Amino acid sequence: MFFSDKQKNKVEFYALVYVISFLLPFPASLYSVALSQLGGVALWLIGSITYMIVYLRVVSELPKEDRYFVTWGQASYFPQLLFKVAPVLIFILLCLLGSL
Repeated sequence: MFFSDKQKNKVEFYALVYVISFLLPFPASLYSVALSQLGGVALWLIGSITYMIVYLRVVSELPKEDRYFVTWGQASYFPQLLFKVAPVLIFILLCLLGSL
């Protein structure tokens, strides 16, 4: 990978927060199913958009020739894979919110 140790730690931390945000609605469903469903969709949408922005900000610190590979190259690094899945998830969540 082309990330420095500091950038790698930052990206991995935000990837961990992003994954944890997917798990938060499940304990909330013990109290209110409808609220956890709507809150989960909103939380996942906000989390996906935020993760994409944070990832792109970290990538913008790299030299110009490395940015494309780290962003759109072959994904073998988990935070990079999450970045590639986030736009698809955003589209699905927006369609889901539109159908409500």
